[in-house]
Amino acid sequence: MGLRPHPAVEHRRAPLRGRSSKIQNNVVTMHRNTRDKQLPVLLELQPLARKDAETIATALRGVIDAVATAMAASTHKGGVRLIHCLVGDGIFTNAAAARLLWSWAAAAPVAPHYRLLVFTCSTHAANLVVRTAICDDERNADNSPLVATCVRFFKYLMPEYAPEFVARLRTVVEARLQLHLGTPPPAVVAQWAGLQELYGKRVIPDSLFSLVNGAPGTLEHWSRAAVRSRESVAADVALEVERRCLRSEERPVTTRFWLFEGCAQTLFRWKLLGLPAADVLQTGVQKPRVNNQKRITRVRGYLEDPNTRFQLALACLCLRLTSLATSITGQKNGRCSSDDARAEVRGPLLARLARGDVSERTALELTRILRALGQDAALAPRLGEVVTRLLTTAGQVVLRFSQYAEYPARAVLMSRKYNPDAYYQEVLRFLHVDAKALDFGYCEPLRREAWGAAGRSSGSQTGAILHLLSQPVQEELSTIAMAIETSTLDVERKHNLDRRSEAPRVSSVSKASRDAFVRHWRTESRAAAPTAEQRKELRARKFANKVSVALERRPELFPQARGKLHWESTKPARRRRFRSHRPLQRLLGEYVEEHEEELEAETARRHARASQSLAASRVTSWPESKAEWLRWMERERATYDKALQSVKAGVRRAVNVRVTPHPDVPVKDPAVRIKPQTDTARPAWAGKLRNGWHALRLQDTGVRIVIFAVRCAGKLAAFAQALVSLAMPP
Repeated sequence: MGLRPHPAVEHRRAPLRGRSSKIQNNVVTMHRNTRDKQLPVLLELQPLARKDAETIATALRGVIDAVATAMAASTHKGGVRLIHCLVGDGIFTNAAAARLLWSWAAAAPVAPHYRLLVFTCSTHAANLVVRTAICDDERNADNSPLVATCVRFFKYLMPEYAPEFVARLRTVVEARLQLHLGTPPPAVVAQWAGLQELYGKRVIPDSLFSLVNGAPGTLEHWSRAAVRSRESVAADVALEVERRCLRSEERPVTTRFWLFEGCAQTLFRWKLLGLPAADVLQTGVQKPRVNNQKRITRVRGYLEDPNTRFQLALACLCLRLTSLATSITGQKNGRCSSDDARAEVRGPLLARLARGDVSERTALELTRILRALGQDAALAPRLGEVVTRLLTTAGQVVLRFSQYAEYPARAVLMSRKYNPDAYYQEVLRFLHVDAKALDFGYCEPLRREAWGAAGRSSGSQTGAILHLLSQPVQEELSTIAMAIETSTLDVERKHNLDRRSEAPRVSSVSKASRDAFVRHWRTESRAAAPTAEQRKELRARKFANKVSVALERRPELFPQARGKLHWESTKPARRRRFRSHRPLQRLLGEYVEEHEEELEAETARRHARASQSLAASRVTSWPESKAEWLRWMERERATYDKALQSVKAGVRRAVNVRVTPHPDVPVKDPAVRIKPQTDTARPAWAGKLRNGWHALRLQDTGVRIVIFAVRCAGKLAAFAQALVSLAMPP
């Protein structure tokens, strides 16, 4: 968002557009417990002078002060504990800002019981794992041939030349399609079944195999009966091939590598079917733009390269491992996807990450892939490279998601609600684990509080266990597990929406914040509004009377028209209303008189249920319609006039001023830490290891071993096999 105050008019607080502007966007929700709905907290956009730790800590302190002010009005008699859950990218500036914020809160408390939880975005971790899966060199991912081809083809060429490519593809399919009468040979069916087992149905769906069921690399269709014409079959095959080889729901971006999964699978189907890139990737434009002509040439060259088949197959296998991490980390608490129907049973996302579900399911998927590697003969000449890349990808998943198996994320496993089988063992582990393994923002104060409660009661371990298993602590742990989704996707969506909305014009930060509030209110109001069917039902309940209820019970008494005879056409219009069966009207009136009390009671019950349904459908705490806003203004006229006067006085102009470090921000202290202190001590030779296989010989025992090492973000993991006979020089 390009907003910045010009130095020449700094005193006027005039915002102007600039490419170097820095806007801090916050998405804050308040959770009281696991039963009540979350309450969104709307906050102003924060323009930053610099994106350093001190400035970010000052901006975060402003957010805490705004929330603490609202919590100060709480009438809870037992006191309020403010637990601040901070989720951000895994950059060092965020961690440094969190340490400064914790030191600042300790020196100048914002609440009587303030706790700070810091998490790294799990979606960001999954994105880095996908980058490892599709790029040979992670340090130069933007220049990877696969990444560059996906961006050129799906981001630039397809939006502009899709009709031409589709027409060329249909022409190629009609010319090369071969029809055979009978069933496919058993060897061909077994080959396709093996490929589907290896790569999964997301790469080779059943619909594609049912139409193109000949040998891989050819366009053949086997049919048991010749009941359809060649033109009809060719049209169906061309439509299916177009869906699977040209269309992709995602537009790849190099900062969101999980978008490349569908693109890589689409290109791999291109190679499986043996489509000619030179014939399909043609345009009817005589003089295309130079950039597009270069893109078409390079995409053709990549698809016609003999090595592309192996690279795309390897990428699809690795992406099959990472798709589990992407799917799990992208889910919302309380929802589950079709391919993960047991997500509700497993619990919220933070509990699943703490149990290691991502690593466990990735290991199971790796076992299935390794067992089926022999199904694709194209991988046999370079099978060692395939196994190396698969182990590297699996190791990256284990290392990047191992942080969620540590504290503070592991603390939610003490919840009896979300870990009913092992919560007691987690409580014992928490009480006796080394202090270095605990974070200082939440777990260390909680353990100190538990042992303090034990000292006041019996002075033993039993008192600490009873404190951690008490209802307030259990409710707190369950709320943390349900509230934290360890993802910054909501912030990114809001930031992109704000940026797109404000891009066509130059506006101030205060106006952009106000527009964001209005957009949020409109979205929530539309979500809270009942559907057309619900409105009809509520209206029927709201305006029900004893006659309508009687007709629902006795529909046969509804007055029916008896028709009009030819000699009655001259009767006046005022007499037409009597053209009905009068006996039915008389019977209906008698039924209403006989059951009048019962019908009136049923009508009152329906009116009450309609009012309750309208009240329960509200999901926002602010007015949802213009009429409600008018009633609110009449009721809160003094508050509205006060806010209007503050706007006229220029109070909101302070929002346009860039945030600078607060004078009370403490100095960085290396001794202050938030996250657990991991043991980074390792032998000197371990720093020389890179991703891949290594042969070692231990000096003290002389044992020769082969290990597979994986390095990631300063961490090292190795899978070793001892007692391996190797011909190694002394």
